[in-house]
Amino acid sequence: MKRPRTTPASTLARLSALALLTALSACGGGDDDATPVEPPAPQPTSNLADCHNPSMYKVGSGWSVTWDVTDTRAVTSDGVIPVRESITHTDVLAPPPEWGMPADAVRWRDAPNSINGWDRLPDWQGRYVRLHDGVVDTLLTARWEWPTRAFPNIAYHGYLPGLTEPIGLAAGETYASPAVTQYVAGHYIFIDTNNVSHVPAPPLDGGTGVLPDKATLETTYLGRVDVTVPAGTFATCHVRQTSAPGVVQESWRVAEGQWRGITVQSRESGDGFRLDQQAREISANWN
Repeated sequence: MKRPRTTPASTLARLSALALLTALSACGGGDDDATPVEPPAPQPTSNLADCHNPSMYKVGSGWSVTWDVTDTRAVTSDGVIPVRESITHTDVLAPPPEWGMPADAVRWRDAPNSINGWDRLPDWQGRYVRLHDGVVDTLLTARWEWPTRAFPNIAYHGYLPGLTEPIGLAAGETYASPAVTQYVAGHYIFIDTNNVSHVPAPPLDGGTGVLPDKATLETTYLGRVDVTVPAGTFATCHVRQTSAPGVVQESWRVAEGQWRGITVQSRESGDGFRLDQQAREISANWN
């Protein structure tokens, strides 16, 4: 039997038809009524803003954390690092109006306003912060101290115009704050003949306490991670910050739910030491 003659043109036609069938098969055939294949849904992008809680900057809010704390500098003679308890309670309050701070500044009061039994101290202790334009500025910290037996002293550490931390960062992104002027000031309390206490306000322009070195803060968002601490398991934002040479601070901030924004695990490490904190109990009252 004589075979039909094959030409290059007929071979190409058969190959083209085969390729077309293969392509149609891959997309479900050649029927116009076939359901198209849906592209995969985009995965959510992690951002530090997931762990931002605006209520933490509203007067009237507050939160408390009971910590399990370990510090390698407290190792015992037999090589054991003990676990101790620490409690931080933060109230969001307005700054003293006579200080003339920005209208959107608030104070995070993170400790009772007393020292060695004194209950007449002006209620100024804490960290003064300002939320604006996608960043948080630390303007001032104030701490009561007792350097002598006579009277307590309030120590101010301020930043002009403010030490900046961003609200939002992509995973793996680093933000270096602008170098800002920093100043320190300390004042003793004075009690007049009417038993009224007086303490000078901080010099918000720096006064004579301006330091020669500028202050900077580097913030890196390392991404989302689930952490388990005595208080439970939480989806968190892992943040690393450096403000002093050789000292690294890490925090794991809750990303969702009623504890959003609260740090449930932290670590500070430097030359020869490491301080770890894990939350055991958490409470909050948001305004």
